[in-house]
Amino acid sequence: MVVGHRKAQTVLASFLALIIITVMLVSCRKGPPTVQRLLVSGNVDRAIAVAHALPAEEREQAADILSAYAAAQQGVLTAKDLAAIHLAVIELSPLRPEAYGQLGITVAEHGGLIEPAAAGIEQWQKVLAVYPELQENAEFMRAGPLLRAGGSHVPPDGLARLAVMNELPTPKPSTSLGPWGPDLYIHHLFGAAGGFLVMTVEGPTCGLTGCVVSLADMSVKWYLENCVSAAVSGVGTHVAWVSCPEGGAQGTVHVIDTRDGRSSSLGSVALVDRSCHIAWSPDGCTVAITCRQGVTLFDVNGRSARVLALTQQLGDSELFPIRVHWLDSGRKLAVQLGGPWLGTPAYAEMDPIRVLEPGSGRIELVNVDPLAWSLGEAVWSPRTGLLACSIGPSSDRWIQIVNYEKATAADILATYGDVRSRPLGWSPDGTRLLLEMDPLQDETGWSCLWVWDSVSHELTLVSNRAHGAIWGDDGAVYWKAVEHDSWHGQLMVVRF
Repeated sequence: MVVGHRKAQTVLASFLALIIITVMLVSCRKGPPTVQRLLVSGNVDRAIAVAHALPAEEREQAADILSAYAAAQQGVLTAKDLAAIHLAVIELSPLRPEAYGQLGITVAEHGGLIEPAAAGIEQWQKVLAVYPELQENAEFMRAGPLLRAGGSHVPPDGLARLAVMNELPTPKPSTSLGPWGPDLYIHHLFGAAGGFLVMTVEGPTCGLTGCVVSLADMSVKWYLENCVSAAVSGVGTHVAWVSCPEGGAQGTVHVIDTRDGRSSSLGSVALVDRSCHIAWSPDGCTVAITCRQGVTLFDVNGRSARVLALTQQLGDSELFPIRVHWLDSGRKLAVQLGGPWLGTPAYAEMDPIRVLEPGSGRIELVNVDPLAWSLGEAVWSPRTGLLACSIGPSSDRWIQIVNYEKATAADILATYGDVRSRPLGWSPDGTRLLLEMDPLQDETGWSCLWVWDSVSHELTLVSNRAHGAIWGDDGAVYWKAVEHDSWHGQLMVVRF
């Protein structure tokens, strides 16, 4: 993949740019206006116009000069000038895959570049029609979605600008489920279904403790000691949870039947950093739990358990599963792999999103990252074939929606935000996505919650002071509302 060589390419490009700029300075002391002289004087628009007026045989060299200048002045040029230069390069020299990618990055990272984005995607489509063999060039193909996103969606700095000006829209009306006392606060929400909410709370006397809460009266029905992860089945008849003492590496899997309160142990799993992720099958009969070896499937009645190995078969044992979801009515499992000891390029090249068929053992690699940057949270829609993932050059800045069944970069449907952001979960019908965004780029620990409609592409503000949220299987969004001077907050709910 291209990103594996990006650092070396960047160093080389900077070196060549320095040489070309030096030559430009020497050659621009006299004579009529040229591309070089105009760029050195800072007249980008006129330099581009002169380049376009050159004879065909000289345009390739002009594209080289413009490209080198953009590389040398990356942190100096405005986004508008940078986009204009990259657009000129692909118009002067259409068969430069890297130039399309650079234009795509520029328009996707900055708001208000609708015209160069539109011109770029038009040029991209024309070139692809004439040279269909470019479909084999990953760098060229991955530029298309970024160009579309930059030209067809809300400017990514829009949320940040509105937040700074205190002009965020009024949040959707919600209901408080009550505070949890002055010395107890909600730590993490796991899920909600069938009239139950599963979460962890923390306080000076109880430490970090899991609990199953009845949404009817907000009473705690069961406490889950040493809980590291939990999940409630879709209809709320069972709660699965994994316990592991502090400093432990082996987790015990438990299940509670919420109808009669009976609890049983299903077995154990090898944990990574005392953490795992749990997902119930749509029929509520099987629990999938990530573990160091892969994904372990437990029958809810405790009759069987088996481990599905994911990484060893493909020679990338550095990775391990961190999230798991059921797809295709329970016939497939989608798994996100992680590797905290790997750098971003190495991690991205391993295609960390995979779809597994438990019956046949077949594994599909899903490429969801258009430029192979860092990949953060990834959540699957239960019904519509969409995958939402957070990506960015070095951190989780954008949220992208991908059709994972087609699994090509051209299927990216939307990009939002030059902000810190991540997807949290889909609505039960798979049409709306709960997003967490921090447009202020501050370190307070709370964020804005939004719901994105995959049909209308509209964003609805849920809360501008939230810390953690889930979209329950009961169709409601739950989150902890945080006040300016307190971390305790209140449990809130809103229905769509």
